[in-house]
Amino acid sequence: MMETIQNWAMTVCVTMAGAAVFNMLLPGSGLKKMAMFTINLFFISSLISPLILHPPTFDFDIITSDVTQNEELSTVVDDQVIALAENNLNKEVGQILAQNNLAAEKIETTIHIEADNSISITKLKIWIRREQQSNQSAIAQLVSKEVGVQPEIVLTEE
Repeated sequence: MMETIQNWAMTVCVTMAGAAVFNMLLPGSGLKKMAMFTINLFFISSLISPLILHPPTFDFDIITSDVTQNEELSTVVDDQVIALAENNLNKEVGQILAQNNLAAEKIETTIHIEADNSISITKLKIWIRREQQSNQSAIAQLVSKEVGVQPEIVLTEE
């Protein structure tokens, strides 16, 4: 590639030098205009001839591999977004329960990213101690009202 560029540059320089010498040798008549037109045409053809004789090739494999890398990166980002959203939702549900003097042993959420890039909660599980069984319906109503998802309440033994 570098050799091609060097050859092209050499051709342009020789053409310019030849055109300058030819221009000095011409008499100052009407013939000079025609000769200048011919020289300019020759000069332009020497500029574009490498593009016509040896057109550049494009490697589209690079673009294809970039698309694959972008899809992999998108998957990693989606997984991180899901993990952060699940953690934040777990903390939010825990805070909602704590503000209402209710406690949970464990909170587990499962979030899914839809095709339109919206996030939906597909599962919300709350583990409470058996002695708080009387608060089960209050917890379910409170979480359903605040989060918009009916939780699954699981009773645990100490």
